[in-house]
Amino acid sequence: MSRIIYSKPDGGVSVVVPTSSTANLGRLARKVVPDGVEYQVVDREFVFPVDKLFRDAWTWEGKGKPIIEDLEKAKVIADAAVKETTLVTARKTAEAALKAEMFGEPTALTQDAVKAACADCLSDINAAEDPYEVKLLMCAYCGLPEPELPRDEQLRIKAEEAKAKVKARLQEIAAALKAWYDERVPTVGTMPVPEKTPAVETMPAPLE
Repeated sequence: MSRIIYSKPDGGVSVVVPTSSTANLGRLARKVVPDGVEYQVVDREFVFPVDKLFRDAWTWEGKGKPIIEDLEKAKVIADAAVKETTLVTARKTAEAALKAEMFGEPTALTQDAVKAACADCLSDINAAEDPYEVKLLMCAYCGLPEPELPRDEQLRIKAEEAKAKVKARLQEIAAALKAWYDERVPTVGTMPVPEKTPAVETMPAPLE
């Protein structure tokens, strides 16, 4: 189904999905798009980002351009996600330290180690030069699946370069998270490692 896209005053992107495939998109655009704002009616072939992890960082430069993820806004989102994950880990670390003190149970991490890991990841994110690099680092630290590469050919090339650049760092982050998980939750078993499957080129679900 076709949809309408336009840039919001704050630099974000609005995506308007009609409720009917027979809707008059020109008439709908006159109702929803602010006066004087450029918009475009796009079809299923239009290139959207592959996921919504950085939805608030989407930006659009105008007709004929794909929607991309703004680097600086992506860093803000990633920083917040890393800090939230760190707080969760810190709380669990404090609980483990208390159990160790009271019952002699082993601890996997110290608060200093948690703080250092967070600082290292934030430093890597803030030094990143590509939104996909930021997303890779955030996902590795937060224990999320590795994100798909962009569909746009030029963005994909840049993303592959970023991935190669931080590959070793990603492995370090994933190994640290897995070691923490395996030691803190021994009764569940080792942390499952998802099998890598070829990316499927599919159109994303309708966007709100």
